[in-house]
Amino acid sequence: MEVIALIEKEGRKEVSLPADLRDESFCEKLAEDAAKALGGLDIFVRNAGRQQQAGRLPDITSDAFDATIKTNIYGIRVNGVAPGPIWTPLQVAGGATMEKLEQFGGKTQMGRPGQPAQLPSIYVQLAASYATGQVYGATGGSGQPWITSEPNSEQNLQRRTT
Repeated sequence: MEVIALIEKEGRKEVSLPADLRDESFCEKLAEDAAKALGGLDIFVRNAGRQQQAGRLPDITSDAFDATIKTNIYGIRVNGVAPGPIWTPLQVAGGATMEKLEQFGGKTQMGRPGQPAQLPSIYVQLAASYATGQVYGATGGSGQPWITSEPNSEQNLQRRTT
């Protein structure tokens, strides 16, 4: 719980509500419990992710796909942050080969993966802004998250000109 220690070190209050974010009834109650415990909410960041490696798409089981979708997407309501390659323990735990780990993030314009500490200011900006219904892509210069990681690919060039 390194994040909790960092929050408390800054003299801020935090509340940790660990649970399975794939559980719909928990997700419906999460914001309410957090607001009650903290005396209100100014910003709510649901920071969870799930990742696994598979050689081919058909190798991903329906259960694994369902768990990934429910963990990574369920509950997004207003604004979203869709980071590109960010170096976290998920890369190692997800079963990537050493070669893929060494190349991770190398195809971004910045030539490297981002670090988790580079993302919090995006959440703060979105919370303080007039934006709603937006997805902020933090992809190391590779364009919006739905655009391929090859900056000059035919697909990206086509999207930029239409």
